[in-house]
Amino acid sequence: MVIALQGFAQNTFQTGYFIDNSGSKTECLVKDVDWNDNPTKFSYKLSEGQEVQVKTIAEASEFFIEALSGPVKYERHTVEIDLSSNTLNSLGYNSGAEFETKQLFLKVLVEGDTDLLYYNNGNTYRFFYAKEETPKQLVYKRYLTNGTKIALNVQYRQQLKVELPCPTLTKEIDDLKYLIGPMINYFTTYNNNCTKSAASKTYEKIKKKATFNLAIRPGINYSSLSNAFKEPKPTSISTRVGLEFEFVAPFNNNKWSALIEPTYQYLNLKSESGPNELYRSFEIPIGIRHYIFLN
Repeated sequence: MVIALQGFAQNTFQTGYFIDNSGSKTECLVKDVDWNDNPTKFSYKLSEGQEVQVKTIAEASEFFIEALSGPVKYERHTVEIDLSSNTLNSLGYNSGAEFETKQLFLKVLVEGDTDLLYYNNGNTYRFFYAKEETPKQLVYKRYLTNGTKIALNVQYRQQLKVELPCPTLTKEIDDLKYLIGPMINYFTTYNNNCTKSAASKTYEKIKKKATFNLAIRPGINYSSLSNAFKEPKPTSISTRVGLEFEFVAPFNNNKWSALIEPTYQYLNLKSESGPNELYRSFEIPIGIRHYIFLN
């Protein structure tokens, strides 16, 4: 395993605001972390040159940032949420939602007569809708049946038909996928065509794609070996050549990447007391790289 630390770019403070528990709004600079999972706190500065401060979910009911990837808004809500895992090895046999009460920063995706909000934590993601009340989860769940067969609870489609009726969108609901893009499109259409919401707004993140980097990694090694009989040490200066393949994750401002570096090494040890020794090796190190953002 290889862990590398490198300077690469900068996590910047962008224009934004937060609202505290008293309802007071503070204009400030909010640190653009490009969260993949919903945060529980955020860093801010009142202005350039001021000290960095932190607000937790217990201290702020809302915050907004003009992030590099597009405007981002989070609202604090206490909701009933099903946190069942979506990963295959953690699926259960209960087809129904298993709700827990949680206080969360929910990400606002669509804002209007009916809001669409989003929660993500690792492999668990959930959508909520809010129509001037506490957000309600749209239920989607993977579960096991008949041994290892995977089944789907797509109750969210029925919820939309019954709780947010719109005759012109009934067919669209039957094919609606539980994914960010389709859900944003549906709620935007719903607000514009079914409720005629004049204040409808979409907070859609600029799509980032995972990137791949390829680099040649040549090198020179100096080798010196000894044995238990304290014989003269054979020495050699050898060459190595490798290719580094790097996958850069499309979140957290590209701070994380995974890499693999197949390397061939040729070593000819020159001995003072015997014949030369020839070694060849092929290595495939893998690792995780974390870029450190510097001012």
